[in-house]
Amino acid sequence: MRATAAAATIAIGVTRETCAALKQLGARRVEQLPQMALTEKDLAQFGALPAPPPGPLRAICVGRHVHWKGFYLAIRAFAQFAKTSSDAELWIVNTGPFRRELEKTAARTGVASRVKFLGTLPKYSDVLQKLGESHVIMMHPALHEGFGNVCLEALAAGRPVACLDIGGPASQITPETGFAAPATNPAEAVSALADFLTKIDRDRTLLAAMSAAARARVQNHFTMRLVNETMRRFYGEAVAQHGS
Repeated sequence: MRATAAAATIAIGVTRETCAALKQLGARRVEQLPQMALTEKDLAQFGALPAPPPGPLRAICVGRHVHWKGFYLAIRAFAQFAKTSSDAELWIVNTGPFRRELEKTAARTGVASRVKFLGTLPKYSDVLQKLGESHVIMMHPALHEGFGNVCLEALAAGRPVACLDIGGPASQITPETGFAAPATNPAEAVSALADFLTKIDRDRTLLAAMSAAARARVQNHFTMRLVNETMRRFYGEAVAQHGS
């Protein structure tokens, strides 16, 4: 790996952690590029979803129920937030081997009746419908995530993303489009995520601004056209440098 990194004209990483590792391996030039980008059809599909509606907050998690997705942190954060918002709900889409543990977490934290496990929805359009009905957050505090395609889709739908300040999800958002909780210890992460939910729930003007900024960020940085143009430029520069 070190020999390959040192020989590479340009090394491409998806996350800041990957880019740092490539530099440590000896890569001379390291560039960050997203693992996934959206087509014009994708943008139209997600852009057609409505802006976050008024009413009680509906947070949503979408992904396999495995430990490293961090949904148990999302449930704990929601439970803290829910003490000040009696009508809020957390929706969790999909299923997996960790589901029973997530249900236990919801019960232990006193929000079992307000955490809705929706299971595997029959059609992708059903997932989009739930995303459109959610108010704010794609809660995705994954402990490690190479990119997190679902987070990019949520941003394109105008839903701010709340994640940990590590990995792929953190590479997609800005303070204007989401929130990255400190990846220090579970208690601090949970508290920070809960505070963000409270903030966004009480300030719907801020939510609307973040929703618009999230859509704009995807259109300006994560389209297939832009990624193709960047990759084409990288190849051109690599060929020119190698030839010289």
